[in-house]
Amino acid sequence: MFPSTDRQRRIVIIWSLVSGFIHVFWEGAWSVAAPYLQTPAAQHGWRLYWTLYGAADARYVHADPFIRILELVTGTIVAALNVWAAYQVWRRRKMTEAMMALLIVSVMEVYGTMMYFGSEMLNHWANLDTSSFVHTWIMFFGLNALWFLFPGWCIYEIVGCQLRQRVPARPTMAGSLTSPEA
Repeated sequence: MFPSTDRQRRIVIIWSLVSGFIHVFWEGAWSVAAPYLQTPAAQHGWRLYWTLYGAADARYVHADPFIRILELVTGTIVAALNVWAAYQVWRRRKMTEAMMALLIVSVMEVYGTMMYFGSEMLNHWANLDTSSFVHTWIMFFGLNALWFLFPGWCIYEIVGCQLRQRVPARPTMAGSLTSPEA
């Protein structure tokens, strides 16, 4: 069963907690605060965090509706599943349910990341500041790619474990069935 080692277990717990809290406090909060970011006061106070990220991706400054709904789903459903899965893995309880939640959340994160990148790519990178290496490659691609890599690894491991557990018996030359270990 995944995670099969203590190291994998720690990685899953840390990633799920970090991801879950970022989803709530960055993305979920932004999806609620987005209408207030279009005012002149957005350059000050608590709104400054998203305005600074908006220098890399202007969709955050003008509250793009697609990004708002994507971040609202991520900041609620995905975040809750992340934190719940981390808690269950930490307790080593309900591991089957925790892995199901981790698989669901991982698929949602990979899908969300593809939608995030893909929608901007189809828009010919119109909202991306391509003149800045930091804005383009570190803030936009680098940070967001984490939500493709870690969930992708979780999907690979969980599906691999499930497939290894369900290896069917194979027929022999004589027609009788043998176990895969034979």
